[in-house]
Amino acid sequence: MVGICSMPLAAASSPVTLAGTLAVCHAEILSGIAILQAMVPGSTAFYVGYPTTLDIQSGAMNPAWSYEESLMAMASVELGRHLGFATSSTTMATGAKWPDWQTGAQTMMIALANTLSPADMLTGAGALHGDNVFSHASLLLDCEVFAMAARFGEGIEIRDEDIALDMIVDVGPGGHFLDREHTLTNMRSIWRDSLMDRRNWDAWEAEGRPDPSVAAEARARELLASHAPEPLPEDVAAEIDRIVTTYEAQALAEAS
Repeated sequence: MVGICSMPLAAASSPVTLAGTLAVCHAEILSGIAILQAMVPGSTAFYVGYPTTLDIQSGAMNPAWSYEESLMAMASVELGRHLGFATSSTTMATGAKWPDWQTGAQTMMIALANTLSPADMLTGAGALHGDNVFSHASLLLDCEVFAMAARFGEGIEIRDEDIALDMIVDVGPGGHFLDREHTLTNMRSIWRDSLMDRRNWDAWEAEGRPDPSVAAEARARELLASHAPEPLPEDVAAEIDRIVTTYEAQALAEAS
């Protein structure tokens, strides 16, 4: 499967309007798919739209993702899906240079957009500075944000056992639900963060007022030091080596 990608810049390589940028993006992807089919008839492609905007003040690509990129990401996914293609969309890749407030705001906005209009493949987790820098700490924070966004997309399940009306009546005014079997059975459905801070103020002060990026960096270092990935099967590793060796030989022959 080959991904055909278009990354038009509104006001530079495409019209300044979002609709005009989407039109250029759509046309470029379809032309790429047509070329692919002419070269390799019957090959499979997936639709990759990464439209973004130009920073009018500096002339640079605008890495400070706002509602424009979120809306175009959703629209691009729907255009690809409408034609029956598998789709890919950027999900994180904030413009911030550090996992800070800007990172959280932009990451959540684009993550929610992708949750409401999900692509088949989501990319960008752990990326900073418009995909120019990778951060292990940001990767962990992005996973936490995406877990919230994905749960948001599921909505609220409403069944008799979820409403638990009989139990509400049984507990009555002034009672509590902590000792109920229903609570024990369902309590893990409540989202629980692992990096964001929920301690009381005094405990937070005592730790030196750390922010989530500090906890994420510590966790990332722990994982990198302790995790041992499972090795690839021998046949898979051998095939990867063969592909790399073949490519290197071809590149060397073309260079000479």
